[in-house]
Amino acid sequence: MSWGLPAKLVRQLYLSVAIPKITYAAAVWLKPSFTHPSDKRLCRSKGTARKISSIQRTVALAIMGAMRTSPTDSLNVHANLLPAHLMFQQVLFRSALRLSSLPDAHPLKPHIRRIEKKDVKRHHSALHKLIHTLGVHPERNETILLHAVKPGTCPCLKRTLQRTKKHPLRTSGS
Repeated sequence: MSWGLPAKLVRQLYLSVAIPKITYAAAVWLKPSFTHPSDKRLCRSKGTARKISSIQRTVALAIMGAMRTSPTDSLNVHANLLPAHLMFQQVLFRSALRLSSLPDAHPLKPHIRRIEKKDVKRHHSALHKLIHTLGVHPERNETILLHAVKPGTCPCLKRTLQRTKKHPLRTSGS
């Protein structure tokens, strides 16, 4: 006999409600931690990651219906959850990409460009730490222009298939 919500719904609730609430404005209060190419791990926000790991362990136990003595790493794997430090890294990287891909008319865009070009020696802001530590550069991002399409219209894509392996369709250049 089982009690409570199904495991799938517990996981969905955790990922769609708890994680966004926990990581709200993480780009401001959370310092990035990652491994440098020199194999030196930067240990920042360890206390926060430890607290979130304990919460995530409780959730993973509820999802899996496992015993309390189960190892946390295997619980995360079986529940398909990222470890806390990787989840924080993912949230920060998404924030950095979102900031670096702002349109030119956005009021923050000049500040992001200035931060990217010049690194200050002292008194780093949260944006400085985020952009310089993660290595996200706005000018290296590809801009995808959006345009409105009426509902029900077909995309303007031309598809051509070859008739057989031996006799492909001829293109206009051949």
